[in-house]
Amino acid sequence: MTNKGAHSLGGQLQGHQQSTIVFATPVPGNLSIDQVRNACTAPNTKKAFKSFIKGLSQWIRVTQDPPDNFFEEDGSLDLFTFLPSHFEEFLMDKMNAGTIKVSTRSGYRSAVKDLYRQKLIDLPAEYNNDLKTTFTGLKRVEAENDQAGRERRPGEEPLTFSVYMQLAERTLALQDNGFAHLFLLSQWNLMCRSVSVETLHISHLHCADDSVGCVLHKTKTNQEGSGPKDPRHINANTEHPSCCWVLGLGVYFASNPLLPPGKLFPGSNQKSRFGKVIGKMLEDITGQKIYGTHSIRKGVATFASSGSTGGPSWSLGGVQDRHFRYEAAGDQYLGRVVAGLPQNNSKFATLPPHFADNRDDFILDCAAQMFPSMVGDAHIVPVLHLCLASFAQHAEYLRRNVSQKHPLLSSYIFRCPDVMVKLQGMLSTSENSWTRATGIPPHVELFQHHIETRAALQQLPEVLLDGVSKVLEERCMDQRITRESLGVTIHALLEEAGLLRSPNTNSQDTPPHLSGNIAYHWSFDGRFHRMPEGFEFLLLDALGVWRLWWLGNQASGFPPFRSLHSSDFVSSSRKMFSEWSALVRHVTTAIGTSTGTKMQRPKTQEEADSLYKLGMSNVLLKPSSHPHKLNLFLFTTESEPKRVFATPVPGNLSIDQVRNACTAPNTKKAFKSFIKGLSQWIRVTQDPPDNFFEEDGSLDLFTFLPSHFEEFLMDKMNAGTIKVSTRSGYRSAVKDLYRQKLIDLPAEYNNDLKTTFTGLKRVEAENDQAGRERRPGEEPLTFSVYMQLAERTLALQDNGFAHLFLLSQWNLMCRSVSVEILHISHLHCADDSVGCVLHKTKTNQEGSGPKDPRHINANTEHPSCCWVLGLGVYFASNPLLPPGKLFPGSNQKSRFGKVIGKMLEDITGQKIYGTHSIRKGVATFASSGSTGGPSWSLGGVQDRHFRYEAAGDQYLGRVVAGLPQNNSKFATLPPHFADNRDDFILDCAAQMFPSMVGDAHIVPVLHLCLASFAQHAEYLRRNVSQKHPLLSSYIFRCPDVMVKLQGMLSTSENSWTRATGIPPHVELFQHHIETRAALQQLPEVLLDGVSKVLEERCMDQRITRESLGVTIHALLEEAGLLRSPNTNSQDTPPHLSGNIAYHWSFDGRFHRMPEGFEFLLLDALGVWRLWWLGNQASGFPPFRSLHSSDFVSSSRKMFSEWSALVRHVTTAIGTSTGTKMQRPKTQEEADSLYKLGMSNVLLKPSSHPHK
Repeated sequence: MTNKGAHSLGGQLQGHQQSTIVFATPVPGNLSIDQVRNACTAPNTKKAFKSFIKGLSQWIRVTQDPPDNFFEEDGSLDLFTFLPSHFEEFLMDKMNAGTIKVSTRSGYRSAVKDLYRQKLIDLPAEYNNDLKTTFTGLKRVEAENDQAGRERRPGEEPLTFSVYMQLAERTLALQDNGFAHLFLLSQWNLMCRSVSVETLHISHLHCADDSVGCVLHKTKTNQEGSGPKDPRHINANTEHPSCCWVLGLGVYFASNPLLPPGKLFPGSNQKSRFGKVIGKMLEDITGQKIYGTHSIRKGVATFASSGSTGGPSWSLGGVQDRHFRYEAAGDQYLGRVVAGLPQNNSKFATLPPHFADNRDDFILDCAAQMFPSMVGDAHIVPVLHLCLASFAQHAEYLRRNVSQKHPLLSSYIFRCPDVMVKLQGMLSTSENSWTRATGIPPHVELFQHHIETRAALQQLPEVLLDGVSKVLEERCMDQRITRESLGVTIHALLEEAGLLRSPNTNSQDTPPHLSGNIAYHWSFDGRFHRMPEGFEFLLLDALGVWRLWWLGNQASGFPPFRSLHSSDFVSSSRKMFSEWSALVRHVTTAIGTSTGTKMQRPKTQEEADSLYKLGMSNVLLKPSSHPHKLNLFLFTTESEPKRVFATPVPGNLSIDQVRNACTAPNTKKAFKSFIKGLSQWIRVTQDPPDNFFEEDGSLDLFTFLPSHFEEFLMDKMNAGTIKVSTRSGYRSAVKDLYRQKLIDLPAEYNNDLKTTFTGLKRVEAENDQAGRERRPGEEPLTFSVYMQLAERTLALQDNGFAHLFLLSQWNLMCRSVSVEILHISHLHCADDSVGCVLHKTKTNQEGSGPKDPRHINANTEHPSCCWVLGLGVYFASNPLLPPGKLFPGSNQKSRFGKVIGKMLEDITGQKIYGTHSIRKGVATFASSGSTGGPSWSLGGVQDRHFRYEAAGDQYLGRVVAGLPQNNSKFATLPPHFADNRDDFILDCAAQMFPSMVGDAHIVPVLHLCLASFAQHAEYLRRNVSQKHPLLSSYIFRCPDVMVKLQGMLSTSENSWTRATGIPPHVELFQHHIETRAALQQLPEVLLDGVSKVLEERCMDQRITRESLGVTIHALLEEAGLLRSPNTNSQDTPPHLSGNIAYHWSFDGRFHRMPEGFEFLLLDALGVWRLWWLGNQASGFPPFRSLHSSDFVSSSRKMFSEWSALVRHVTTAIGTSTGTKMQRPKTQEEADSLYKLGMSNVLLKPSSHPHK
């Protein structure tokens, strides 16, 4: 499979190929004492230690003679030969080389010490004495060089909020199923490392009043997971949808409707995937390469701490992996800050898009349709409702800012305009029993209220005078109307309303009516076709294809594809149609085989999904060799080398594995690299080098002495390639090698090398001061850039992957790797937010401490930044997302990083940003609060969140979600339903998230996603690609469902959703609002009184012709009967069976599809849905009713492939059931049939990434 953003109908999430795990944290089950002891060292540390020892071994082989003497038979360092003096020599070489910093060299020392520990050898006193002095010297030399301007790049620069917004916009536009967008927003809003975002589980998310709570169970600084598991609150940003984590979550969920319960970003190396995307974007935006995924965390910490004095009292402290000291309101406040909400505006307190009744059946049904794999988890359903609400509120924004091929636009509520309208009608802007504004300082919105109140008072006299004058003129003037003038007026109004036909009406261009279906006139052949001439097949998964085949897409105007023919598509699309047909045929056959009867045509999505599951359980598809074609892979992955350092999994653990787990995999990797470099140095400089290595190639620590290491350090220092801190890593690697080989660490490593390193640091500092400094790290992502990224990632045709990844990283304020490893089980509803528990972070490798959730709030003002909406988009676009990782697949972080990096570079014109810029940016953004918030401290920004107090993290969730802190909107509840138990809402959730609804804890999150969809439906339709799978999902495909969901939205609190993280003074703003409202209503009250008096006392009342015309005109217009006089109906397509016909300039004929239609980038499920259900919102009939002639020649091949897919799945269903498959009429039926068929059919992976 490809890894360059290619979409397949079966593959919805991208990532790197899963690698072999060696260093893994044991899981309880049949643990032994050895396993538990070995787990004391984090996997990343073990990996780094191994890398350091490898580098040290390489140095020994290059510099020591004979190097083999330094290694034992197994290749490990011989710690009786490798003395502290050798390690000092190694340090000197690295220092002189100038390639690594002292802190890195310290890693070598730790690695050597770890090696001593592993080999059960007493550590030589030198490692605690001499080497301590050496390292002190190295640090000073390095500092002096840095001060002198010769510093090397210290690390990724913090991401500014403006760049963060750009990243959010760009990642939103990515076609990665919302991955990069949600990852970015999650890291920013959670203010955590990307690794924390990578490891997020959906179970970590929960609604927390007006935000989504996210619990980071484990961070880098809390490997044992000790302490309370307080949630980090992620708030929605209704002002900047691209920065709204809730919206990003919705996009991600909707774009990945089959995302299984578990990790939010399932798959391995999602952090790396995200880093690649973000890194490229940051380079495009800034033109610099000083940013990365960690810039996000740095930036958000900076952003959060650089606010006004009106915010809460807290300190930023270091910016390395510690998060805010938790206090509930403080975290809620911070959540709003980092979410990008304006702190000095009343919108800071805006509630996220939510429904008034989350239990409404329609909302539940929409959630089920959009997030079918999530609705089974009750705890995530409220989050899904927030996502739905965000979708409903920001639908148009999404349609504008996401690619037309984005899976989101093919999801249920975007595919069904009436469903979206109904969802929007159900949106609420006020608090209710389960959604309330949290984390709001006391003074928020007071200034705006005073301004508006003053303006209302100033306008009052003029309003009253105008009103009284109008009443007197209408009721007391002696104007009369004649019968003729009345007739002319009514005649004109009726004709204007289109109710009166002109005798000269020319109906030659009126499109023909054929069986109530839409006919599109193709210019290519001059004929009518069922599909537009320019139609392009959507990138749907098998389930989406199945649904489209049987149900079509009402919102897009697509008929069920089962009714189409290859002639309804252009030649280039016919092959895809054929593949869709083949898929459906296989699934149908499988269903028939399974049931023993002919499959009945599904009429609803529920029926289709049920049949799909049945068929897919009995059919096997060959993976396509063409990545652009349909296949069964839910998540595409990027190629990745085989991983060596993996955390052990409990089962048959050994004590060595557990002990080896004490060192984190990344650290092991670094140690291995250091030892490799050291070994290379030994082989080059030492004679004979083989004496420094053992038979297995590892350093012989009895030959490689501390003096050798010092020689190595000097060589490196003179070469000027690495910094002292990096050379310190070599020392740590050597020490780890001693530990691994169970050799006592020579005293020189603690004594002599300490002095050596002190000198090295001074030399390095002098070089840095002299202008030989290296480039710093990634810049923090600004909120504005974050918003841009959110908008761009939302527009991507990646099934909401980048968008949700971005929003997740921002809102969770964590590293991209944390987003990458998120599990759906980490998500849960926490009042008005979604709680997300990060069980492990970079600073908490052991997952110690309480598993408090980080709260993620919706952003109703800026749907692109709404995590709930992003989650909904992601879930809905990936309906078959399995329980587990939120971003399944490997290297999702890297995938996201590539997308974000390119976007950031495009936005800023610089290459100084990366995925870490999100974390930096959200931390920076979140730290710029007001003193009106709760009391909390930021501390370092390396993966420690607030010391938990519920309201504090909820407050931070609102802050990082981008909600305006100084506005009553800061307390806005996320899009939610008044009654989450409503059967309709539950059904929608099942339809949207079929793979999620079985997990009860995630169902509330799915309901939030549904609510976000309902609220931001139009925004999504505008900002996501028309080919986005989201628009082919149930609620987007069925307008009536979307309308009903929107009608069930609530903006007030209820028994299960309340605004959290809001300071107590927020009520003051409401009082101002009510006062201003009373002033605004005063003129109307007075005028009504005047009118009543005139009506009672003025006997000679007459009505003028003009007033009558205005009245009739207004009534007709209000009734929807009045047509604008400028309405041009010449382009109205002919009606064929009630469907649209498009006239093609190519052939001068009418066709069922537009001439410029391009096939959507859908996964198999999206294709299936579009084939059977069409897309009502986009005006696409079910593709089953189309023919290849309805598409331009360049698209007919794709149509043929879609047809083949559907045919295969249908055949599989028939084979499974033993009967002919019944045409699905709903997304639920289509999905059911799709699952049934896909379980019995196998598609070959396509080699064409554009299909």
